[in-house]
Amino acid sequence: MGVLVEYLDRVRREERRDGVDVEAFADRVRDRYLFALSGLSEAERAVVEEAVDGGYFEDDEAFRSVVDRIREHEGTDVTDSYGTWLLAYAGTEYLAYVEW
Repeated sequence: MGVLVEYLDRVRREERRDGVDVEAFADRVRDRYLFALSGLSEAERAVVEEAVDGGYFEDDEAFRSVVDRIREHEGTDVTDSYGTWLLAYAGTEYLAYVEW
């Protein structure tokens, strides 16, 4: 979440300089990219909750399953081995960076 907040703060500073409506911009980003990460198994929830608390570094079945679920959605920046997605989990929005 910190990355998204920092990004939006930077956009807000640019808004003041350029006269851009940052709230409208943020709404457009959310409309295009935001999705709810829900319906997870207990093991998948454990992966996500550990990631939220600082990172998940095991290449196990639960991790691969979460990655597959995330990759079903459009990311903001995606390559063959990593990507960034805007997702909602447990009522909070996150800018999630994922490597596989």
